[in-house]
Amino acid sequence: MMDYSLGWRQEMRRVLTDHRKVGSKLITPFNYLLNNQHDISWTREIIPELVATALIQFEHGEKHGVKLVTALARAARIATKGRETAAFDRLSDFFALTETDRANIQRSLEDGGTLDLIRRALSPLTSLYPDCALAFLRNTSGSKEEHLRVMKNTVVRLLDRLSREATMVQATAIWLMFDAEKLKVAADLALAKFPEIERYPDTELSQQIASGVRAMITGIHGSSRSAWPNDFWTRGWEIDDCRVQDDR
Repeated sequence: MMDYSLGWRQEMRRVLTDHRKVGSKLITPFNYLLNNQHDISWTREIIPELVATALIQFEHGEKHGVKLVTALARAARIATKGRETAAFDRLSDFFALTETDRANIQRSLEDGGTLDLIRRALSPLTSLYPDCALAFLRNTSGSKEEHLRVMKNTVVRLLDRLSREATMVQATAIWLMFDAEKLKVAADLALAKFPEIERYPDTELSQQIASGVRAMITGIHGSSRSAWPNDFWTRGWEIDDCRVQDDR
């Protein structure tokens, strides 16, 4: 059995190696690289945006998980209709919600019978990260130890971007963009046959689609200027007892 705790600690150390420590604060590369020109990191910048989707899919399975993630995104789009244009495919999109939006989303999910299922799946995130954009869906059940175990497990399962689990999480983000009509592709591209992704990695076409999915995720999610990715890893360093060497 994989030692998720070890994997989390190793990844926290790796992610934080390119932070600079100024006094008691860890300063993200976002803040000291000129004009934010840097290579996009799957781990550092994109995983935090997709971790909510991963939690839901890993808890409820791929097919049911996609339905729940879609229900959440659609509820958010309806609540912000006419004001926001986000597909709500990444966690940072939810920071734009107002108190009224949040109440409407909860009401919509409750009416659809999905609220409790989504809350339960997101409980490690909303409990350990009280400032995250989905904290309004917090579920008070479960211990900190259990939440931390699940969060570590989730992050470790996402580290291999080419794995089926990580690929299907990325595919869900692309699906949400299609669902919101924010993404259209030419008919002659592999991505136009998007449903074939369900057969990944067993067919050549599914592998081609997965490659397109990863490229789009990097281009779209990697361009975000949200502070959330840095906040996610900084908070992870606070809640777990890993240490980073001071390289000043």
